[in-house]
Amino acid sequence: MAPFSPPAAVRPNAARRHRARDREGLAVAARIRDLRQIHRRRRRAVRLMTSQDRYSAAVHEAGHVVVAWALGLKTRKMAVGIDGDDTAGAAEIEESPHLLLVDQIAICSAGADAQRMFDAPTHEVAAFSDMVKIANLVDDFAEDEGEALRYAGYRRSKELLELHRAKVDRLAQALAERAELDQAAIEQILISNG
Repeated sequence: MAPFSPPAAVRPNAARRHRARDREGLAVAARIRDLRQIHRRRRRAVRLMTSQDRYSAAVHEAGHVVVAWALGLKTRKMAVGIDGDDTAGAAEIEESPHLLLVDQIAICSAGADAQRMFDAPTHEVAAFSDMVKIANLVDDFAEDEGEALRYAGYRRSKELLELHRAKVDRLAQALAERAELDQAAIEQILISNG
């Protein structure tokens, strides 16, 4: 026999929200596992990488780095073509406890936003981990507040990317060409006016 559970109307809203978030968290975790499994299988399969794959990954990472730079953060290094997968990239951006939540969301969103801006798609998993980070950032807020914060972060990302569009392009070109950039190379590209 199932344990007694009071009707939903009797339970406090906070408890209901927490249970819903727990279910969402489990669903997100399951989706991440599924996508990783798909991605692992895809990496094992013979797949010809293209210069477009590498460029798209470079645009994604450049988006993160340029928005972080515009918000006063430094990047130690960035790379594409990780483990032989031209669609895999990473950027080591310094963390900052003083950054506003909207700005943290903007940095997370900037990779996918840059890919849309430059029409540089990769695979369907490309921005998934970024979206999970955003969901975790707004997890403690009520649904409407979290949604408002997310959209404010998305707007901030797009504004900064538009403002620094040429920097995103230069950084992505350099990263696609060299596969890895250190802090000095990144800063040189970001401070140049060309």
